[in-house]
Amino acid sequence: MEQKTQFFTAKRIAMLGVAVALSFLTTLLSFPLFPGTPAFFLELDFSFAVMLLTGYILGPISALIIVVITNLLGMIGSSGGFTGAIANTVTAIVFVVIPSLVYKKQKGLKWVIIVLTICVLAQALIALPMNRFVTFYIFQIDNPAELFTQTWVYILVFNLIKGVANSIITILLYKRLKNLLGKFL
Repeated sequence: MEQKTQFFTAKRIAMLGVAVALSFLTTLLSFPLFPGTPAFFLELDFSFAVMLLTGYILGPISALIIVVITNLLGMIGSSGGFTGAIANTVTAIVFVVIPSLVYKKQKGLKWVIIVLTICVLAQALIALPMNRFVTFYIFQIDNPAELFTQTWVYILVFNLIKGVANSIITILLYKRLKNLLGKFL
């Protein structure tokens, strides 16, 4: 008879807690990428790298958990509040959970680079309608269509930069972190 392993072990919960804390702390270190422009609200952080590393090491369900909890925590004291958390959750799911799912079946640097490239492009493109039709309306912008016309290039470039930066950090840290954590897992 096959025995199923329990998903929420004390070790996994502890690792998720540490990952959420690190991910949330990186969001606090965010900085505006385009200050003094209509897209002043776009702040770069490196939380996606922490989330993605967690997804690669603990799997896609853990990645989804860390995305949701980090973004819920991000609503507290954030200038973007609920609205920013929604947009960030959607783009994080594309950038973090999808690569974690693929990585479960296809490991190796070649696959990581291919999937991250696709996900960087996908999350950048998804961010456009997300901002145009959801975020700007929830923020109750007077003329969301006009603001989108002024900011869509910034939004696209911002998400490409965020995706590439988080991808590079993930690739550089993954092997070192996996080897270190392998001693504790």
